[in-house]
Amino acid sequence: MNFIKFTANLRAILLSLIVCFGPFKAWAADTYDSSTSILTISSVAVGDILYTNVKAIVKSVESVGTSSVTDSYDTYNTLKNQLTIPVVSVGASVYYNVVVTLGKVLSVGGTCSGVSTCYSAQITTNSSATVSAVVVSGNQ
Repeated sequence: MNFIKFTANLRAILLSLIVCFGPFKAWAADTYDSSTSILTISSVAVGDILYTNVKAIVKSVESVGTSSVTDSYDTYNTLKNQLTIPVVSVGASVYYNVVVTLGKVLSVGGTCSGVSTCYSAQITTNSSATVSAVVVSGNQ
C-alpha cells in the first residue's frame, strides 16, 4: 500500500516539475560530435526565419566565451557564414557563447517565419509534449 502511495506521489511531483520547468527544455544546448564534426542545432535564427532540428558540419571554431548567456537559440550571420551558439555540449563539457564557421548543412527539420512568434510556439509545443508524455507514461 505504501508503495502505491509513493508511486502516486512521485508521479505528481514529476508532473509538477515538468509543468514548472518544461519551457526550459526548449533552451536545450546544441550538441557537437567531434568524431564527425556534426553540430546538432535545436533552433537557429537566420534573419526572421527560425530553423529547427538542424544538422551541419562545423568548418572551424572562431571563438569560445567564458560565461553563460541568456539567448535561447542560435543566430546565423549570412555575411560571415558564422553561427553564434549560446550553449553547446561536446561530450561531457559545456561551452558558452561559441562562434563557428559552418561547412555544409546536412538537414533541416522545420522552418517558421517570424522568429519571436515561432520560438514562443516552439516553447509551448515542447512543454505540452513533455507533459503529455509523462501523463501517458504514468497511466501505464
